[in-house]
Amino acid sequence: FRSRFCWIRQKPVEKWRESFARNGFLSLHDFLTPPEVLYYQKIYDDLLWGKIDATRHRHDLGSHVGRKREREENVCQIMWPSEYVSELLVGPGHVRGD
Repeated sequence: FRSRFCWIRQKPVEKWRESFARNGFLSLHDFLTPPEVLYYQKIYDDLLWGKIDATRHRHDLGSHVGRKREREENVCQIMWPSEYVSELLVGPGHVRGD
């Protein structure tokens, strides 16, 4: 994956700062490339569908209402996915967001 230093040098950081100061949020449209999105999609599909057992840190943020589907959370949250897939710590999103 491209390092954060290589990646950030090509970006309009000053415009980002101004936009964040003006709007209170920042939207990065090309933070990940399409192949990098597929990298995360595969991992998260495995976590969400139970191929990787994350039961210990999996919670339903919508548990205050009845489940819409019997065996699925209303709003699934998996805390600390890198506990189950350590390669996430060196993935492109983590490296660039560091």
